[in-house]
Amino acid sequence: QYDGAGWAYRNCTGYAFWRLAQTTGITLTAGMFPNVLASGGRIGHSIPDFQRLGYRVDQNPNGNAVLAVNTGGNFGHIMYVEGVVNGQAVVSQYNAASDGRYSTGTLTNLSGIYFIHIE
Repeated sequence: QYDGAGWAYRNCTGYAFWRLAQTTGITLTAGMFPNVLASGGRIGHSIPDFQRLGYRVDQNPNGNAVLAVNTGGNFGHIMYVEGVVNGQAVVSQYNAASDGRYSTGTLTNLSGIYFIHIE
């Protein structure tokens, strides 16, 4: 099952992009991410798509980062950045443990994590 933007329900992508739209009014559809689509839905391949869309991508959570992408693992993982405290990103997410559940956390190890800045 997919939402109106083309992202799978109860998955990290569906949640992160829903939360982005809810808080910023920016809707990013699955069709805007050809590298993700070509890879079979692997969000870890999204960095070139975000850059092509004009978003700044780096490994620094400070500033106005709203999404965090972990490029590791088989599929990668995307989270919504709720805030940054002492250089650590506080995130909300779905499906972090491949269980379709909501969770929150703080990213203390930023290796392989890329932040998308909405400016």
